[in-house]
Amino acid sequence: MVNVAWVTPPGKRVGSGGRDVTLGTWANAKGVPDPVIRALDDLYRIQGAHLGTYEPIAGNVNGIHLTPAEFLAQENEVLQFFRLVGEEMAQISF
Repeated sequence: MVNVAWVTPPGKRVGSGGRDVTLGTWANAKGVPDPVIRALDDLYRIQGAHLGTYEPIAGNVNGIHLTPAEFLAQENEVLQFFRLVGEEMAQISF
């Protein structure tokens, strides 16, 4: 299993630093095949670039941090992005 986002109450942090709305994943998710992690990194870095900068958040978590206001302003784009993530993950053979 791999997380692809974290949502926390404003001002709170979860786990390795996710806060507000964090779209991302662990750089080395335990038990997740490398092709999945590489594909997710590419999706966030390239396809998710219009949502924000994909960068280290804390520890081994990489992500795009959105404040509540930024998330609400881009809600439809975020949902479309996660549809794309689902479609791309379904295509990976490992």
